Amino acid sequence: AHANGTELFRFGTRCSKMYFTVSGESVYTIGYGGEAAPLIVHPHQWLAEPCLWVVWEHRGRLNAKEPIEVSELDSAEFQTIVSRSSHFDDIQRYAKMYIARAELECGGAEGITDIWGQRIRVMDLSHKAFCPDEAFVMSWTGGSVYTKERLFRAWKRYADIQRDIAGPGVCNWVWRKLYSMGYRH
Repeated sequence: AHANGTELFRFGTRCSKMYFTVSGESVYTIGYGGEAAPLIVHPHQWLAEPCLWVVWEHRGRLNAKEPIEVSELDSAEFQTIVSRSSHFDDIQRYAKMYIARAELECGGAEGITDIWGQRIRVMDLSHKAFCPDEAFVMSWTGGSVYTKERLFRAWKRYADIQRDIAGPGVCNWVWRKLYSMGYRH
């Protein structure tokens, strides 16, 4: 737990942890401050995910707005566990997609902040990385011709994957690992 006003990290320092807000609110300020309005970080939001995938320096400052509880994921430990995983290729694909999407949406690597990539983006990227054969179900572009039979097979595979996610499926692997390392929603 951190008291009101506690600084969890500051702009320009090397980042070695991803942060998950469990309870309470904090304030994230981009850069040294003054570049943009401060952002409120609520419970169930996370910060500094890029440190899991690349060498990362914080792009802003995080201070507790009130007493908060934060769970931390050490990037070096995470990378050690992931490197031994049978799903390493999928995780690497996710990391590459995460960084590419962040650079695209933020106008380059310098525009990415510690707070980029919340739930909707991550769900989309996770689906594309861990279930690449099903990704076309979510994206109807590309000029392919879809027959009723092909769409039905795709829908069935997608439904099977969704069933697996609810249980001990591949797409749930990262969350199970995070849970075993102390992260709780």
